[in-house]
Amino acid sequence: MELPERSAREILHESKPASNELPLQLQAQIKGLKTSAIIMVIISIISVYFIPWAVFYIILATKLKPEKLPSRKLVKGAAIATLPLCLGLIPILIDIEFWRMNKRLKEYEEIGSKAFISDKEFLVGEPKRKKRNTIAWVILLSIIAIFVVLIVVAISSSSTNNSPTSLLTSEKSTPYTSAEHGFKINFPGLPESERQTLDESGYKIPYTIYTADTDNGNKAYLVGVYDFTGIDINETGALEGAVNGAVQNTEGATLITSNFSTFIGLKSIDAHYTVPVEGTTYDGYMKGFIKGGKMFALITIGENETAFNEYANTFAFTQ
Repeated sequence: MELPERSAREILHESKPASNELPLQLQAQIKGLKTSAIIMVIISIISVYFIPWAVFYIILATKLKPEKLPSRKLVKGAAIATLPLCLGLIPILIDIEFWRMNKRLKEYEEIGSKAFISDKEFLVGEPKRKKRNTIAWVILLSIIAIFVVLIVVAISSSSTNNSPTSLLTSEKSTPYTSAEHGFKINFPGLPESERQTLDESGYKIPYTIYTADTDNGNKAYLVGVYDFTGIDINETGALEGAVNGAVQNTEGATLITSNFSTFIGLKSIDAHYTVPVEGTTYDGYMKGFIKGGKMFALITIGENETAFNEYANTFAFTQ
């Protein structure tokens, strides 16, 4: 009885070695694929990190305005948060590895063990491969470790944005000089200026307010300069009037304390008051003093007294 003819592919398939006799080179590549799969598990877990950062980037987009100097801490946090995107390079390399392995398996199906070098040749090159694999693992683990650390730093930087610690102690502190009014002071960023005229007792008093805010607008730093040039004023009454005006012209504000002292050799007045805004009460601190026919008022809203004093102590006259 004549046996049915079988395809060359079936005969070749039966002639291949058993699974435990796979060529060593093929075994090594299969092991490499397993390692790659484990790496992809790690990267997939890390990728969950990107979900909450979507909100961060939405907030960042609303904060970045061409007419306003962006916060250095915010920009730095965005740079750190963006770094893990580089993890995308690793999956691309692994994807290439899987495609190359697919091609080798196809060759193995067609020509069997001849698709790979002999076990003897493979063993000869084993020391060099082990060295290369060790170096590759060290580099890969270092990259993953660096990204994990950067993620932690980014999250920590984000959370410290809400810290009550004064931002003037951070690298966001920006020295600002007003040539017009002859002073310098450290603001948390470049301040905006607004010019107005105050009608008081029949006099028109020009004034300028320099303002910079931080912590999403929850903290404000101000310098007010009121020009009394040519007007005979009572220094004590003017300083008291400045405090009363600051409180009375702020809706819902309540004066807590007010007392006279000295500041950089000048008579000054210090005041502490509270300001309610949308259900939240903020502390306001003010220091007023007069020099050369101009009254200067240093103010913070939303900061504590220590931070206010730190801010005020950066003030100095330039002329």
